[in-house]
Amino acid sequence: MRGDTTPEQVLAVELGRNSADAATVGDYLIALLAQLWQQGRGFSSSEPFGDSGWQDELYLGLARAGLVEGEISDGHELDNLDESGAYLLIATAIEGLRPAGEYSRDDYEAGDLGSMAQPFET
Repeated sequence: MRGDTTPEQVLAVELGRNSADAATVGDYLIALLAQLWQQGRGFSSSEPFGDSGWQDELYLGLARAGLVEGEISDGHELDNLDESGAYLLIATAIEGLRPAGEYSRDDYEAGDLGSMAQPFET
């Protein structure tokens, strides 16, 4: 995994054909969140788009972009993937979805969510 990769770079990684019909990693993550929201309790974390290999669709894009180690065979099969590196890049991309200046994980763990509550105050 390249250590200098920014969340914005990960979010912009282009994906090939995928079950979410997403153009980029960022689009895929937004589609995943939309599925969760729309399906509520019926959401299937193992098959959110009807395919159990959904995480591999993201990892394949990262490997094609050269952001993680992995061998691609038959155009869509991953072997010898740096799965921990790929996981970390997706987690970093998710953090990058947060608008600048919003709360951080540290704020959440410390119980300091004052800035989050402001849009809901009347």
